[in-house]
Amino acid sequence: TPLPVFKCQKCGRQELVGSLDELEKKTLKSDNKYFVMRHGQAESNLKNRIVSNIKTNHSPLTEKGKKEAFLTAKKLKNKKVDLIFSSDFLRARQTAELVAETIGLDKKKIVFDKRIREINTGIFDGGSPEKYHNYFSSQLEKFSKIPPEGENLIQLKQRVMNFLEEIDSRYRGKNILIVCHEYTAWMMTTGAKGLIDEEAAKLNENKKDFIGTGQCRELDFVSLPHDGNFVLDLHRPYIDKIKLQCQCGGEMMREKDVLDVWLDSGTMPFSQWGYPNRRGSEKEFKDHYPADYIAEAIDQTRGWFYTLLATATLMEFCGVIKDGAPYKNVVCLGHVLDTQGKKMSKSKGNVVDPWEVCEKFGADTVRWYFYTVNSAGDPKKFDVKDLQDKNRKVFGTLYNSLVFFQTYADKKFRPACNALPARMTCVSMSGGRSNAGRPRGKFTAKNLLDKWIASRFNHLNEQVVGNLEKYDIVSAARLVEDFIDDLSNWYIRRSRGRFQQPKSLKEKDEASQTLYAVLLELSKLMAPFAPFTGEEIYRTLTTDYGLRTTAKRESVHLCDFPKPDKRLIDKKLEEQMKSAREIAAKGLALRMEAKIKIRQPLKELRFSAPGGSADGGKIYDLGREKELLELMKDELNVKSVVFDKNIKSETELDTEITPELKEEGMARELVRQIQNMRKDAGLVPSDIINIACQLTDAGLYEILKKWADYIKKETRAKGLESYKEGVKFDLEKEIDLGGGKIGVGIWRIKKDK
Repeated sequence: TPLPVFKCQKCGRQELVGSLDELEKKTLKSDNKYFVMRHGQAESNLKNRIVSNIKTNHSPLTEKGKKEAFLTAKKLKNKKVDLIFSSDFLRARQTAELVAETIGLDKKKIVFDKRIREINTGIFDGGSPEKYHNYFSSQLEKFSKIPPEGENLIQLKQRVMNFLEEIDSRYRGKNILIVCHEYTAWMMTTGAKGLIDEEAAKLNENKKDFIGTGQCRELDFVSLPHDGNFVLDLHRPYIDKIKLQCQCGGEMMREKDVLDVWLDSGTMPFSQWGYPNRRGSEKEFKDHYPADYIAEAIDQTRGWFYTLLATATLMEFCGVIKDGAPYKNVVCLGHVLDTQGKKMSKSKGNVVDPWEVCEKFGADTVRWYFYTVNSAGDPKKFDVKDLQDKNRKVFGTLYNSLVFFQTYADKKFRPACNALPARMTCVSMSGGRSNAGRPRGKFTAKNLLDKWIASRFNHLNEQVVGNLEKYDIVSAARLVEDFIDDLSNWYIRRSRGRFQQPKSLKEKDEASQTLYAVLLELSKLMAPFAPFTGEEIYRTLTTDYGLRTTAKRESVHLCDFPKPDKRLIDKKLEEQMKSAREIAAKGLALRMEAKIKIRQPLKELRFSAPGGSADGGKIYDLGREKELLELMKDELNVKSVVFDKNIKSETELDTEITPELKEEGMARELVRQIQNMRKDAGLVPSDIINIACQLTDAGLYEILKKWADYIKKETRAKGLESYKEGVKFDLEKEIDLGGGKIGVGIWRIKKDK
């Protein structure tokens, strides 16, 4: 880190400046004292009207304003004011003249300067201050947004500070009174302190006035290095305008050579608290030293990591500390390379603009890529295609899970207070609200899928906490990624029937409570990894479904990090479900090999049981859970799943398609096509439709007649009938069922409300 060294132009003495306070003390000063005063109350203040244009400058002081100016002037008598500078607006002129008369200063010593006029409010001149303030979304926006025909605060600050710097360079050892306006005084104070816009806005935040009418305050001003907007900037070329006072009386200028010592990078754990020299710094230092972990790129092993360790060793040797280690853990990060493994360089043209990537894929996707692409210390061959995959597989899948819940959850759904995993706590509403907004009572998971996903989440929670405690973010993020896949591609997929065609309202509510709780707790678990995604999901779930949050929980980032409920973790069930999914995957592979679509039902799948004789096959222990077998049947679309210790392979699929199975397959295909038609027609799941069919094949007619109830139930149709003249369809389509073609038309008869 460069430290400025100043050299006297007279005696050659050199001096190093180590802090802003030191620079301010040693800077060559004018020894002027400044007092900033706002004009007394004017007619414009009394009438709540803006007068900011010199051409409409007809706002004299009121009697109250004259009294305010007189009282302030009496206090200024002992300040021995040498000069008065004033805005040339009438109200400021009158104030300056009244003060001069009271303190006995010749009015000829009043200098009127247009640079310290009121801020130009443009088209808002003559109107109410409220209209001007309402033009901006915040105090901060006043710095950048320019009202028509007016100026913003940065422009005001520039002219005000140009005035102040000019008189500071012209006069020496004078007591100077500046009579101006509220915003002028605000920007003069801001510029003198070298504040950034955000800091300046806070100076005048939640205040009626920055300085009241007729009030006066002393202004501390030392000309420090600043940029064109008068914001403190210690870099070149601004630092080179500063001159220090040498002991010999000469002027000291900055040496052009830069002294890059790297020293302060090693001393920062001590210097940030002023330890051991500052009184009272010991507790602050010991509360923060040593650091729990340090993270930087691999090249810092010879830089920051080393200087911290070297400085700490010296401090231990000198007896300042007892244990020299400045950090407990080190996370070394690998460099980001291009797709060919080469260092990114502008000259080579292989640099990727991070802002463009974030704009296209989102900052969370970029974060997730770096969390999971490889170990933290390994070099990363950056490829935009990998971001596309992460965006689709992780965030696309997660948002689809949220949309599924929003689509199929009952509109009157209210979360239970304990709705499953990880101790989800609801905040009950009070204050005379209706019961419709209150969280439900306790909920206990009974369905095997609900128990499994509760176990999976809490097990995940436990593993993520464990990995984060070890600073292993990669493993933690990859576990979350696997869970999102399990949630979408197993839990939700196998629970669709409970949402879309539930056997009872209770069954749908149990599934809804479970999915809601998992998504809510997952938003908290993901928040440190993907802050925007976590916030979006959390806010959607807490505002749309009656879960009211207190002020401390208006954001997911104000929530406690989830704690795993070990009582809900069932590792045996997780292993059994894993085995069931492996068997199902092998069954699906056999279907693909036989080129039989999943919509076509088959008779049976057999797999080897414990103690079976399958050649080299894996032995599956499912515990003969009935619910697991049902899940496998649904996943594989078979009539039965059978344990058979005598089969010669791990899995065997009966691929014979009987006439009955063929008919059912055609009915399922028709349902799928009608569901697609509903979607293409813009219908929502709760919309009721009628279906009209046109066919010439008598065999197809019998199949439709036989499966009519099933088709109507699955497609939310009230009627299934033949084509009729004059019916206006929402959508028509010819469908190939694999055993004949059929014309289908659908129209909505009951719209979702």
